[in-house]
Amino acid sequence: MKRILTLLIVFMLAGCSLLGNENSLSKEKFKKSLQKDSEALEMMIGEWEYEFDGCAYELVIEENQEFSLWCACGSPVGNSDLVEYYIYDDEKKLFYLYGEDKKFVETMKGELVSENELMLDGNLFERNIPGLVDEDDLFDASKQNPSEVYDTIIGKWESAEGERSCTYILTLDKDGKYTEKCVCGEHSAYENYFIYDEETEMIDLYNLDSKMIYMSSRVEIISEDEVKIGGDLFKRIK
Repeated sequence: MKRILTLLIVFMLAGCSLLGNENSLSKEKFKKSLQKDSEALEMMIGEWEYEFDGCAYELVIEENQEFSLWCACGSPVGNSDLVEYYIYDDEKKLFYLYGEDKKFVETMKGELVSENELMLDGNLFERNIPGLVDEDDLFDASKQNPSEVYDTIIGKWESAEGERSCTYILTLDKDGKYTEKCVCGEHSAYENYFIYDEETEMIDLYNLDSKMIYMSSRVEIISEDEVKIGGDLFKRIK
């Protein structure tokens, strides 16, 4: 009888230990167990955009607690590539961000400014409302006005040693195609459209699918075989 009681107590203690251990919960149960109802969070669900220094950032807050923050060029922002989901604290106005195996990554302060404006870590994001597209912002090959600078930047370029952690190859074609590839394989290659604006000395990049502009970079010709794009030095590949 003593042995039976002892076993029962052991099993009961083990059960209590499991219930109190968040690591024993599945990811879905873990998320739901900590997320309290929040009217503010409900208003934040959706897609948001923020532009800074010529680059567009995309923030997506899902109802299922998935969270993503990326530059429109495809690169993550900070530790965002480690984040899988969030838990929002309504009182502290904080997103607690978690990654694989429920591992805590970081916190970000998020608060609604208005129905269509969200302040995230001091950066003002605007709600992305489908259908609101300015036709002037779409890629149009007829906007491309050939010039001496335009003729110079056409070709294949390689980032100079020490400019970036990885060597990048840029290809600018006369048909308006812009291709960027990291040779070390850290980032996949991507294609876009481009238009060079001689008046502003900027190269505007357009998303290949939506044809919407997402980033602008200043162009500076150093020589026929050297050019700076967005502050980075590139050398012509002959």
